[in-house]
Amino acid sequence: MRFRIQPLKVEKEALEEAVKVLREAFHSEVQVLEELKLPSEAYNPRRGQYNASLVMNWLASILPVSRESLIIGLCSSDAYVTGLNFIFGLASPFLGICIVFTARLHQSFYGLPEDERIFRERVRKEVLHEVGHLLGLEHCSTPECVMRFSNSILDTDYKRDKYCMRCYEKMLSKGIKVDLKYVL
Repeated sequence: MRFRIQPLKVEKEALEEAVKVLREAFHSEVQVLEELKLPSEAYNPRRGQYNASLVMNWLASILPVSRESLIIGLCSSDAYVTGLNFIFGLASPFLGICIVFTARLHQSFYGLPEDERIFRERVRKEVLHEVGHLLGLEHCSTPECVMRFSNSILDTDYKRDKYCMRCYEKMLSKGIKVDLKYVL
């Protein structure tokens, strides 16, 4: 399994953390693609956010998709999907593409002093979560599992950057190996 990271105007720290966690957790090759600019037609000026579904479809239309290589988009913007005020990320197992939106992962988004350690931890959790969806995992009911749905940043902070044993075993049954450092 290989990963291709597609930067979409993203922080250096987010990119570094995504590369690190994918290499460590899956012992996989990680290729960083050349940065792309988000399509202006995906931006909703009334909301001040990007429509994540439009961004996902745009990525799928310009990047060659293969079953051997999953694509992780990283974007510093804020995003939403129909029916939700915001999202931290979006995944399409069918397309083999996920996107993590980092705007709300910053402490400063909530009026707090910036903290790089917290930001990197949140990026790590969201990357593992969205990649878990690409690998066939659904949302998990185990409170500390990285696959638990995050309805707020508090949920993201509570869960750990690890898969629970049930999620780990689901991946193992599909032949996907995860470093035990990333298992509860």
